[in-house]
Amino acid sequence: MPGVQLTASVVLYHSPLDMVVRHLQSVAKSFAHFYQSWPSSNLRFLIVDNSVNDAYWVSLEEQLSASEWPTGMSMELIKSPANKGYGHAHNQALESIPSDPSREDNQFHVVLNPDVYLAETALLESYACMREQTDVALLSPQILDNYEAVPHVAKRYPGLRILMGRYLKASIWPEQQRHYVYAEQDPTQAFDAEMAGGCFYFCRLSALQEIGGFDISYFLYFEDFDLCERLRAKSWRLRYEPSVHIRHDGGGVAGKTLQHQWYFVCSAARFYCRYGWRF
Repeated sequence: MPGVQLTASVVLYHSPLDMVVRHLQSVAKSFAHFYQSWPSSNLRFLIVDNSVNDAYWVSLEEQLSASEWPTGMSMELIKSPANKGYGHAHNQALESIPSDPSREDNQFHVVLNPDVYLAETALLESYACMREQTDVALLSPQILDNYEAVPHVAKRYPGLRILMGRYLKASIWPEQQRHYVYAEQDPTQAFDAEMAGGCFYFCRLSALQEIGGFDISYFLYFEDFDLCERLRAKSWRLRYEPSVHIRHDGGGVAGKTLQHQWYFVCSAARFYCRYGWRF
């Protein structure tokens, strides 16, 4: 039986190198486990550096050259000439991946944040779900030690008061907040979701290529929700799968810099202008 063609991309922006190495080691360990069940498979990992800093680039190259990767896994560095945003960087990786219509059922792409660490079984469990449900375009995992109240990032369409309440970290509109994060769902059971945060997506490559990847008009924030909306518009399903485990060190926007908060506001306005303002 032919192996599975996996690709993955992660975007760096002055990301701490020890975090990046830990991230890559977790992916390597997960792929080595995957390879035991699906020999002859391969994982082409694309690291897009948006730092635009020669010293950081050299340090990154040195760190990667000192590392070893399991059989079937290759590592490639892409140096962005300018930082044009998160989605644009991931699209640089996607554009370098040729599609093979004869093998599209066996081609998958993983979108990652550098502060995400995969459980050993994460890739294997993701693939098992995708094999069984061929109309699923995107899989979102269970997140261990998540900073939110529920162990996943599955979401419903965010109304404005949802975002205000989460930004203020206030217990206002609690029922709407619970509805937004599927709090009524048993997190040990899989379910279809409207959208999901983009720290980890296990995607059907053909579905990503069908919609042209991320919308690069979003510099940062909401590009993941926009991607989900466009996939569902093409009748693809999005799935939360609790058998897939990751850890994520990320957090909400409220604690970020003013510049990040400005990016958030601009991206939110773009998203609502496109898909509808809801309170």
